[in-house]
Amino acid sequence: MSPDMGDTAVLPDADKRVANRQTILDHFRALERGDVRGALATFAPDMINHRMEPGSAPGRDGLAQTLAIVLQCFPSATWHVESIVADAENVVAKLVVEGEAHEVIMGVRAVGQRVTWRHIHWFRMSDGKIVEHDAIRDDRGLLRQLGMNVRGPHPGGLGGGLPGGNGAVRSDTGDRDPALTA
Repeated sequence: MSPDMGDTAVLPDADKRVANRQTILDHFRALERGDVRGALATFAPDMINHRMEPGSAPGRDGLAQTLAIVLQCFPSATWHVESIVADAENVVAKLVVEGEAHEVIMGVRAVGQRVTWRHIHWFRMSDGKIVEHDAIRDDRGLLRQLGMNVRGPHPGGLGGGLPGGNGAVRSDTGDRDPALTA
């Protein structure tokens, strides 16, 4: 930045950074309220989600399905954003989801169990909306809290169960559980 430009040269990006950060916080607050419609409102209509549930529709329709599954499994969860970093185009959020499970999760009956589930989400932003999303979730840690020993490739999504050959074994016997690897 040249000396004669002063700080005004960075204001547009600074404003975008603040707005993008707020959009992501609004997204997670909507999830905490159980508000799928509010969470969807933070996404552009033609958004790309790299972490869709198997068999989900593309775009926002598929995202609505995925969010509904998450909220069905954890209807009263808290979504605590531990840290968030934003620039004019990207936001990365590290968070912890805590709550009581109310469904079968990844093939494991989990009703009534309290869990802590760690996530890192990356969002690409445009015009104040999320246009692309990717995430790393500690699904293995979640399964361990539910009593499963998980080995091998990473397990499948929340609603899709565990795909075949994933190495899921019963915690009580150490045997591969065909019901969980179908």
